[in-house]
Amino acid sequence: VNDLSYHAHHLSPHMFLFGAPLAKLLGFTGIEIFAVHQGLFFGLFFLSFCLIVAQRDMRRRDWMVATASALVLGGLSNALFQAASYPHFEIAMIAIASLAIAAWLARYRLLFVVCLAWLPLIREDGGFYAAIVCIACIAVEQDRGRRVDASTRLLTVLALAGLAASAAAFLIKA
Repeated sequence: VNDLSYHAHHLSPHMFLFGAPLAKLLGFTGIEIFAVHQGLFFGLFFLSFCLIVAQRDMRRRDWMVATASALVLGGLSNALFQAASYPHFEIAMIAIASLAIAAWLARYRLLFVVCLAWLPLIREDGGFYAAIVCIACIAVEQDRGRRVDASTRLLTVLALAGLAASAAAFLIKA
């Protein structure tokens, strides 16, 4: 690992967990693993938006905002174009965070928790992304007229766990 390496700057088990099976089982090279990674996670990002707008109980206003966001982010986003033109593994954080929100809205709680657990494995600040996802889900629940209940408390605990995971990763890295 040299100074230009991703590992010289970030704590990321994700790269090993994603790439090792592809290398061992399919004989993929590093470039092939990276290409599969990028294609999979860019596709997952857009699939997440499709799952969000496909919700049956979504209000028309929310559907329009989600659809417009998907179109703007997918077709006009400078950040997404930059992510594609200067590829990094971090696209996985955006894709997994988007999938987590879609999973929460669709009430796929196990997938939601798996996404939250995976975020800190991508990069040391992934726990902050998990916290933001939980806060966004709390906002959606509150907008739906739900009072503070068990799911709000769970999301709060998960957000705090994400913050703690990132804090621990930064301490380990230091």
